[in-house]
Amino acid sequence: MRGRTQLGFVAAGLTLAWGFFGLVDPLVVVRIVGLEVVEPRGLSEVRALMGALFVVMGGIMLWAASSRSAPRAYLRLPGLLILAEAAGRLASIVIDNVVSPGNFVFLLVELIIGTLAVVASFPGAAQAGGGRPPASDDDRPDPMRAYRG
Repeated sequence: MRGRTQLGFVAAGLTLAWGFFGLVDPLVVVRIVGLEVVEPRGLSEVRALMGALFVVMGGIMLWAASSRSAPRAYLRLPGLLILAEAAGRLASIVIDNVVSPGNFVFLLVELIIGTLAVVASFPGAAQAGGGRPPASDDDRPDPMRAYRG
């Protein structure tokens, strides 16, 4: 398994874990991020935005990291969305003066996950430089091998 693929798996795993956590126990997630649920409808928002949305983004990243035929944009877009979330958090730290250790921890985690996914979405040096894909573990016959040389 190549290094960039591993980065994609790490980003997908962290995103999926947070999403499942938001789906299973939204009250704990609310306490972790410092929100307050005033009415039951608030739990629906937490399950939807911090749960299901992150499960879908993590699932897409997992599929894109594991599939050889998946366009790399399917790994890049969720990463960019998570980086946008980090940008919004940074704007809040600067504009709203919401300076807290928890905010910085979440900012750091979002920057790490988003960066991992975006970096993993670009082809490695072997793919970009030589024009030939890297050697694979696939033992299926390659009908185009004679034409590639």
